[in-house]
Amino acid sequence: MLPPIDRESRLLYLENKLNAISFCVQQSVANLDVRRHLSEGFGRRHLMMQTSRLFLEKRCTPDRKEPLETYEATEVSIHLNAYYLNLRGALDNLAWATNYRFHIIPSANENDRKLRGEVNLFNDKFIVALTHIDLRLSTRLIALKPWFKSFTALRDPAAHRIPLYAPPSVIIEQEQLGEIKRLNELASRPEHELGGKRRIEITRRTHRVGKYAAVMVTSSPQGLEIRRIWHQLPSDHRRYLGVSRWVFRLLRRAA
Repeated sequence: MLPPIDRESRLLYLENKLNAISFCVQQSVANLDVRRHLSEGFGRRHLMMQTSRLFLEKRCTPDRKEPLETYEATEVSIHLNAYYLNLRGALDNLAWATNYRFHIIPSANENDRKLRGEVNLFNDKFIVALTHIDLRLSTRLIALKPWFKSFTALRDPAAHRIPLYAPPSVIIEQEQLGEIKRLNELASRPEHELGGKRRIEITRRTHRVGKYAAVMVTSSPQGLEIRRIWHQLPSDHRRYLGVSRWVFRLLRRAA
């Protein structure tokens, strides 16, 4: 069966095919720890990532102009953070499944924080040891190390105290900035000066100033960085699917 041509159908096809491969490998290996990381770890995360991806691609379209409602923006942020948390977790599950199957880092222990850090598909020690088992896979992982470094530095919520943020709208005109300052000043006044308005309603009005842009905002000591959701997430997702297929090819061959 040939994969579909349109982008969305093709992604669903690849995701579902990967899920089926994962299930087959789970059934073919005897090691319970390998099965645990594939079934209870990777498999669950894969479906959660698919759910978040579909939600975000439906809500965060590049042609949308209407600002997100307050709780809608929060829901988008929840799915953004969930997607990237599960992406990092799924890669870790694949690394542990591979390690339990091939004893790449024999001293690794899931209960030891220091030792378990070495079980990482993009860890130098892990990659060097993997070279003796699958040179092609280790070479591909080396090529993707810049992507993984960028991902963990900018888009891995687990690595930061500040979560990823999806703003309900962005300001593109000076007049809009003035309106937001006016509304924020009004919202900061005592209750009896609000003219019968609820403070939360005034705050929500600030979210409707401006136009929507499908972006995610990361915050670090170096400042804010803005990435377009509809560009960044599909790009990261394609790399995730590729890495997963390569790892399962090794696990499947050794089952």
